[in-house]
Amino acid sequence: MSYHKKFPIYNDTMSLVLLIEKIVSTFPRYHKYALGTKIRTDAYDILDAITFSLNNKESRIQSIQKAHRISETLKNKISLAKSITNLSFKAFDEIARLLIKISSQCKAWMKHLEKQRLNENNYA
Repeated sequence: MSYHKKFPIYNDTMSLVLLIEKIVSTFPRYHKYALGTKIRTDAYDILDAITFSLNNKESRIQSIQKAHRISETLKNKISLAKSITNLSFKAFDEIARLLIKISSQCKAWMKHLEKQRLNENNYA
């Protein structure tokens, strides 16, 4: 399915993964394979969770919560990378903005699903 036309959260997550891949490749060797690997793994995990939630209605809220949780921990890792690598402020800012946007979209989606679930329970 073509998610990029229908779901902004998917577009933002894809942009995040691509940006992180590009930026981690500029890290010094030691950080590229230590911290960089963790950052890249988290970005891919967010993408996996978002894609899974789009495909699986039954476990959607758990997948979105997972994506939100990972995006929050990734913010810390990016901040750490800014402090210990040659990560520019511009790159840091781009990643931080995407993470904040994804995190906000996850929270909004969780609220919507909770509201939807409450409405279904009230009518059942």
